[in-house]
Formats: sequence, structure tokens, C-alpha cells
Amino acid sequence: MTKHILRNAENFMQKICEDDASKDFWLRSGCDNSVEISDADVLALARGHKGFRLNDDKTEKEAHPDNLDETMADGTRFDSLTKDFTQEEIQKHLTDLIYRMETDMANYKDNPPAIWTTNYNALLSINISSLSYPINGCTWVDCLEKNDIHIPSSMEF
Repeated sequence: MTKHILRNAENFMQKICEDDASKDFWLRSGCDNSVEISDADVLALARGHKGFRLNDDKTEKEAHPDNLDETMADGTRFDSLTKDFTQEEIQKHLTDLIYRMETDMANYKDNPPAIWTTNYNALLSINISSLSYPINGCTWVDCLEKNDIHIPSSMEF
């Protein structure tokens, strides 16, 4: 399934969608353009193993990819930024993502993409209580992916 980075008029990244229906929805709802991105790069971004190269004095959030092959960066700069996550920290991030999805599903009642419901139900079914803590990772998503728990829509909402 094709993934997409959605950008605003200034080409700043706004979100990453996991399918064409979500991309089309967000383009109708205010995002200005999109560019395809590989599954591997989406996962690497969510896990904190990749980011965008900085241009001049821009912050990472302000970096805008026109050619992702040239602007995606990986290596020790990202992998060395690990920390230990507690169960409470990971649960808070998971709960926050679920809340953002609920809010957007409530705010965008007209023809939301079907994947939203699928991903929402997948997130609700995640049980992190059996994992051993702390878990060391670059991001909370990284911690769960290391335990074979996939977090859908982690960069869309």
C-alpha cells in the first residue's frame, strides 16, 4: 500500500498517510500536496531511526522534503537518541493517539477513510501490560515495534 507525506503550501510536512483514501481525504481537507514515501521510510520515521536533513538554520520540523531520497537522513544522529520508556509513558502516547483519532473521526464525519476505523480498532486492541519495562528506544513507537506491536496511523493524527 502506498504511503504519502502530506505537506502544506510552504512544503512543510503535516502528516503521513498509510493509504490513497486517507491522502485524498486530507488533500480535500486542507493539505496542499503530497509525495509518496516507502513503507520502510515511514516506519523508520515513526521509530525515530530517520528524520529530515536540516537545511541552513531550519529546525527539523521546518525541513521540507522535495526529493525524499536527498532529504531523508539516518544514522547515529537518530539512533543515539534513545531513552528508557516506562509503561505509563508509552500508554500515555498510545492514549493520546487514540484520542486524536477519535477527535478527527468526530470532526470529519463526512466520508472519512475506511482505514481510520480499522486502525482505530487496532489501536484499541493493543495491550502493553505484558511487556517488560523500561523499554529503550528512540520513540514510543520504536519501543512497541521492537516488541512486534505495530502502531498504525502514528504520524497521521
